[in-house]
Amino acid sequence: MRQEIRLVITYQETGSVRRTAKVWGTPRSVVRKWIRRYEEMGEEGLKDYSRAPKRSPSRTFPEIEEKVLRIRKEKGYRKRRITYFLLIEDGIHLLREHHKKYLEKKWSEQEKEGEKGILSCKVGL
Repeated sequence: MRQEIRLVITYQETGSVRRTAKVWGTPRSVVRKWIRRYEEMGEEGLKDYSRAPKRSPSRTFPEIEEKVLRIRKEKGYRKRRITYFLLIEDGIHLLREHHKKYLEKKWSEQEKEGEKGILSCKVGL
């Protein structure tokens, strides 16, 4: 039996969030969370949920990521030059100081293949 369901059973037996928290050695807020989930959704509510955001509004568009990667590979430009190039050529404003995991991963893959430097950017509107 999973730990969360056993915690809920302990709560049902004791009838006290405080006692349950003491028995389990967890904060009362954790006990309340599992009780609330169990009461709202039953055993289904006791499953672990992903904490990853469901959407990322500041994520760089895939087309721009590909364009940046292409410029990096074809022209060998670094952060500052790619940012300037995209601004002049396409009117795309990139914020250089922000790191995007996707781009960092791609550039580190390129570095392993013999390319130089890592460029990281975020699109700013």
